[in-house]
Amino acid sequence: MGKRLSYDNLLILCGNHHELVDSDKSFTVSKLRKMKKDHEAKCKKPLEIPDNLLEKIIKSADRQYEPLFDEITTMKNDVKAIRDILSSAYLGKKQKKNVQTFTGKDFTISWPDSWTTNVPYISHKELVDKYFGKNTSLKFSNPVPVIQIRSKKKYFGIYPAAAAGVTILPEISLADFIEFVKDELKKIGYEILESYVDKMTDSAIIITSKKHYKTTSYFSQRLQIHKNHLYGFIISSLTDEQIKKAPNLVKELKQIAQSFAFTD
Repeated sequence: MGKRLSYDNLLILCGNHHELVDSDKSFTVSKLRKMKKDHEAKCKKPLEIPDNLLEKIIKSADRQYEPLFDEITTMKNDVKAIRDILSSAYLGKKQKKNVQTFTGKDFTISWPDSWTTNVPYISHKELVDKYFGKNTSLKFSNPVPVIQIRSKKKYFGIYPAAAAGVTILPEISLADFIEFVKDELKKIGYEILESYVDKMTDSAIIITSKKHYKTTSYFSQRLQIHKNHLYGFIISSLTDEQIKKAPNLVKELKQIAQSFAFTD
């Protein structure tokens, strides 16, 4: 029995050919052994693929993944553009003429005449409810009014907006607070694209995205601790179309971010 089940005596066939071999006496033992030997020899040879077939496979793979690579590259460029805007905040560069300025208790911010504060006022609590939902456990007060501005010009049917303000610092570290904010954003469908905390300057940046049919919108903010308060510069609902096709808008946002500075 052991010899019959040994590898040398074993020939595995599919169900149909197994019945054929058993019923057809022309398949002798020697013939079956030769079939097995020939098949094993064939399988031991390296698999040869014609050059043109390899070329077709590579081209097919390129066509299949090219849109994905393009999307990744585009998103990287979008994130870089937003990061450049946010990184400008709190630098307080000298502004050009024809700008409006808001001066709060500890910070100032300016915007070009192409932007306006004619925005229905949204309290800090309403902002939190809008972006994080009313059931969020994110709770802290807002002693200084938030300044909200928007472009006078529509871009692809949307008025781009920005906000700046200050809140009492939550009773946790900035790093823990950022992790908390990220978790809250994930709950409402945002993907975290980039976030980091700079402990040397007590500042942080969060860039997130959300898919809307064919459009991707970005919610991004820079936060910084100053005099035991948490200051924020927020760009809300900036779309990929606006970033790619409206360079003037990106330039204006960077100008506004650069004007955001502490007064003392």
